[in-house]
Amino acid sequence: MTTGPSDPNILTVSLRARDKKGDGRCSPIQPKKPSGQISLLVLSTKDFDATQIDLGSIVFGPAYASPVISKPSPIGHGEKISSDPQVDWEESLKSVRPELMDRKGVKFKNLLLTFNVADLDVQCNLDRALFLRGKTNSGQSIVGAIKAEIVGCKDKETGTHRYHRTPFKWWKTKQK
Repeated sequence: MTTGPSDPNILTVSLRARDKKGDGRCSPIQPKKPSGQISLLVLSTKDFDATQIDLGSIVFGPAYASPVISKPSPIGHGEKISSDPQVDWEESLKSVRPELMDRKGVKFKNLLLTFNVADLDVQCNLDRALFLRGKTNSGQSIVGAIKAEIVGCKDKETGTHRYHRTPFKWWKTKQK
């Protein structure tokens, strides 16, 4: 997500961008015609239960959108989609301990959050990553990010965020 030192008081969470149902990959975002919904699967780990996130604190994207739908999702559902190297790599690093399963044998739960794409305010060639921020029920700050899959934009075309009105001119240098 970032390079360099990070705040040790902020917990980094793993995310997967998924379609509305949480089963497959999400469609790319078209900033000029934002429509539909995007779901984020917040993954639990052996040290973090995603269902313990305070839903009222969650914001996503440049416009700090709130989720329109949230629900727990069983471990394994929507996590692994063939030819997703990031998922394969992360799965190879994890091992689930039996004591982390509930009585029915379902492993700890992930959290599926759904957002309206239009509420995100994604802009052409400006937004390369989308960040999820919030807190757990115990007050621990969390952050996670996904790569922004964007289509329908011309080279060097940028928009203007609703909350950041000054357009970002990344191809021009500032003159003194």
